[in-house]
Amino acid sequence: NPLHTFITHSALNVLSSEITRTVEAEKIDIIVMGTQGASGAKEILLGTNTVHVIKNAKCPVLVIPSSFEYEAPEQILFPNDFEVWLDKKSLEQLLKITHSHISQVNVMHVYTGDELNPIQEKNKEQLAKVLSESGFFHEVPSNEVIAAINEFQIKQKINLLVMIQNKHTFFERLFIEPVIKKIGFHVTVPFLVIPQ
Repeated sequence: NPLHTFITHSALNVLSSEITRTVEAEKIDIIVMGTQGASGAKEILLGTNTVHVIKNAKCPVLVIPSSFEYEAPEQILFPNDFEVWLDKKSLEQLLKITHSHISQVNVMHVYTGDELNPIQEKNKEQLAKVLSESGFFHEVPSNEVIAAINEFQIKQKINLLVMIQNKHTFFERLFIEPVIKKIGFHVTVPFLVIPQ
């Protein structure tokens, strides 16, 4: 594709710091990282480097399990707590994917017993407008957000998982809650993290 440019960089630096520097210097649109996990498992086991890159990136990060064989992202899972206002600009990468592949975006809200507050309701309405052509909203009752995501991925044959990286969203809590290690966050498909 003449619109794509690939440049090889070699540096003696901390990986996440060098990636951050290169993204700014080269005006990178998206970071694509492969990951294998410590045990060679088929799912993404987010390691220290990956987490640091995701937390510091100013552009979307696409993480791909090493054993993943390409399949078109026809079914996309987008877990969302509706805490963040999202517009077309902030979801530009997701919208490009949905238009290129005629994808269905499954916006999943895990209902833990609390009703959405007025701000969450407005954010949900806004997201429905942005995803008007491809968005399908699912309310999933569960006390365990990660277990709900894992189960939804299996039942719906998800090809891509998308999350927003923001200190107020589920994604940020994903890395600070020790419960992750107990129930396991199993991602066997590419995982796109969009910064906010």
